Amino acid sequence: MNIGNETAPISSAKQTLILRDRRNLSLDGVKGVLEFTDGTLTLDTSSGRFTLEGEELRIETLDRDSGKIAVTGRIDAMYYEGEEPAAKKGRSFFRRG
Repeated sequence: MNIGNETAPISSAKQTLILRDRRNLSLDGVKGVLEFTDGTLTLDTSSGRFTLEGEELRIETLDRDSGKIAVTGRIDAMYYEGEEPAAKKGRSFFRRG
C-alpha cells in the first residue's frame, strides 16, 4: 500500500508508547491503520503518522473506541513522520522552557 508523501498535522495531544523487550508494544491515540504487513505497521495517531518496522509483526488487540493498539513481534525500528512541534518553532528540544 502506498501512503504517499503527505504529512498529517501534529496535534498537541499526549500519547503513551510502551515497548517491552523489543517484542511487545502498546500505543494509545491510534486513529487508524494505514498499512499493515508482517514487516511494517503504519498508523494514523494523535501525534502524527507512526511507523513500526520489524519481523513477524502481529496486531494482538486494536480497540478503535479507546484508540489503543497492542503489537507483538521483533521490533527493529519505530518513528514518527512529520515535523516536531519544537522544530516547527525553530527551537531545539533542550531549549524548551
